[in-house]
Amino acid sequence: MRKTLGGIRRTHKQPKRKAHPLRLEHVAMILAYLGQQPETKKRTRDLALIQVGFFRAFHRSELVAIEHDHLHWEPEGVNIVLPRSETDPHGEGISRALPYGTGAVCPVRSLKTWLQAAAINRGPVFRPINRWDQVQSRALNPGAIKAVLKSMGEACGFEFATELSSHSFRRGLATAAARVQEDFEAIQRQGAGDMRPPSGDISRKGGVLRITQLCR
Repeated sequence: MRKTLGGIRRTHKQPKRKAHPLRLEHVAMILAYLGQQPETKKRTRDLALIQVGFFRAFHRSELVAIEHDHLHWEPEGVNIVLPRSETDPHGEGISRALPYGTGAVCPVRSLKTWLQAAAINRGPVFRPINRWDQVQSRALNPGAIKAVLKSMGEACGFEFATELSSHSFRRGLATAAARVQEDFEAIQRQGAGDMRPPSGDISRKGGVLRITQLCR
């Protein structure tokens, strides 16, 4: 009987639940919540983690793989160059540009603030922090990304907090791209050169910047 039931369960598997999209309004609520918390290294890290993760739709394995040497700073922002990625089948690496924001929401400034607060000048960018607010030397575990999002979601009262994961970044950014009439895949391919506005037109500075301007 057990074998029969096991066979039935294998044949009729429940469909894998998709991550709930983290929309712009959700990101704004999380950032507002963090902004009201005491100034700690964990708060500073999470502000950077949420913004970098969302506005570049990084997978969790990519986020925790970012190292200080992967950050290429430019006047317009930062270009994150990963030598390896699960979304890079040819092993050529990926490049993701982040422009400076024009308002309170700015993934570049939040990243700089975190690096300075944690005194990180080499090695992993996103790291675990212990109960005494001490930054560890190793990279954050990929599974910790879901835990951070769940914690933030619960603090903000999201009914879907348990359904959040790094895939929520990608689904949410895709929705935001549609709102500014930008092609999501084109945004994903933006490199450092795409951060520069043609003819001084800041509205054409790239989809990522236009999306940060919607996040209030």
